[in-house]
Amino acid sequence: MAGPFDMISVIHPGKDSWRLRVRVVRLWEMCSIAEPAKPFAVDMLLIDIEGGKIQASIRKPMMKKFRNLIAEGGVYTMLNFAVIKNVGNYLASRHEYKLLFGAKTKVFPSQSDVIPGVGLSLMSSEQISKTNGESNFLFDFMGILTAVSAKKEVETDGRKTRMMEMELADDKGRMRCTVFGNYVDTLKECVASGVAPLPVVVAQLFKVRLYRGTVVLQNVNNTSRILWNPDIPEAIDFRNSLACHGIDSDVEIGVIEGGNRAVPLSDEFLRLYPRKSVNELQITEEEGIFIVDATIVSVMKDEQWWYGACKCHKAVTPDGGLYYCSNCSTHVVEVTPRYKLRVEVFRWDDSASFILFDSDCVYLLGKTCKDLLAECRGLKAGEHPPDFRCLIGKDLLFKVEKTAEYAFSYDDSFKVKKVCDDKEIIQQYKKSFSVETPLKSKFQPPFPEVDGEGNSQSPTDAMTGSIEAIGDMSLNSVGFTDASSNSSVHMSLHSSSSVQCSNTNHDDEGDDDTPLTFKRRKLKPIKLEEE
Repeated sequence: MAGPFDMISVIHPGKDSWRLRVRVVRLWEMCSIAEPAKPFAVDMLLIDIEGGKIQASIRKPMMKKFRNLIAEGGVYTMLNFAVIKNVGNYLASRHEYKLLFGAKTKVFPSQSDVIPGVGLSLMSSEQISKTNGESNFLFDFMGILTAVSAKKEVETDGRKTRMMEMELADDKGRMRCTVFGNYVDTLKECVASGVAPLPVVVAQLFKVRLYRGTVVLQNVNNTSRILWNPDIPEAIDFRNSLACHGIDSDVEIGVIEGGNRAVPLSDEFLRLYPRKSVNELQITEEEGIFIVDATIVSVMKDEQWWYGACKCHKAVTPDGGLYYCSNCSTHVVEVTPRYKLRVEVFRWDDSASFILFDSDCVYLLGKTCKDLLAECRGLKAGEHPPDFRCLIGKDLLFKVEKTAEYAFSYDDSFKVKKVCDDKEIIQQYKKSFSVETPLKSKFQPPFPEVDGEGNSQSPTDAMTGSIEAIGDMSLNSVGFTDASSNSSVHMSLHSSSSVQCSNTNHDDEGDDDTPLTFKRRKLKPIKLEEE
């Protein structure tokens, strides 16, 4: 079919009659975690002769019509699309918009030797590290394989999956990549091929995560792709440039011992991030991750301290007797309770509101959210479990993230990414961090609990009282009401009851981003005893 054709770079809403000649760089099925064998959409990444890329989606009603007409790597003429905003997680294209196949869309096979084949948008390890693990976009990275771990099994929400790690190096540094599931087989087959010298590996369409203070790449199921010594100009140029940058590729592939080279906890809390006092954290205009020394003085009352989560760890909402996950864009059956606890912290005559998520709460309390809910089946709505008493007076180091968007959504609260209760590390922090203050103060826990009106109570008074049933709560279900239908619904709790009481990584928490309804509160002045 003859041209002329529109270029991807000029696509915008308000017009459906787009006429494209493109190559399908990548084609993948979108499936929910609950039903991995039942795709609800087919997505693809398209590229044109100018190298412009855009993501396109075939939703379930149109899958039967188009699924067998399109193959990965093929060139096609495509006509008539709806244009929608490119939003969500794991975005394969930086384009502002994406295409949606509809009833009027037409697809014809075509040919072109000048449209790029692999469609890489390579970034260096330095550029990826600067994302700080916070991005909804997927990344392409190329490096030589310098080390690989043994295969191991990890358990997430009661499900076991295989995992391997590889370390890739470019002229700017090294980048750790973690692969799961079927991608482990791909990596093992590549390593077993025994190619020498060190192979060039492309990790295409990988997501970024922050793991123990280090930015790493992780595969996205069905979407990511691993290319091993690809015969493409980019890989050839990269191989030829290695000697210029002092990278020796004529060595053996190293071994990542234990599958993990963790950043020491002391480095994470004492050296890797800027330090702030509670007051400095609140007044600074800087955004980023900071280490804060503070004591928990209260657990905020009259607020929900847990939420129902999908397997992706995002919050679900009741919908017609089921639960809907906006992150997975599907209804789910298995829902897991996870902690989301707002606490008040105090240090140097100033206080702040911090939000603790599931991993930190499990570590501090020594039990999962599921187990605690089962023990507290008789609590009144708004009451807190007695277990929260152990948090009052805890002196901790908090790894806190500050962003304007998060502070606005959560009423000037701060998101805690990890806590440290190691006494030796806390002492080192205190010795090396001086805060100018007119009064040297000493805490004497327990501290007063603050209710919704700003009135203080002792922790004992706050945690005691009559316990009444709040619906039919059992070890396997927790009930709450769908406000839209006034119908009582129950979620099935599927969570491992085992608790590993060690300060493990909490950065890749995948916590709920749904704003809670918080009231502004001020702590009453706490009388401090002079030394």
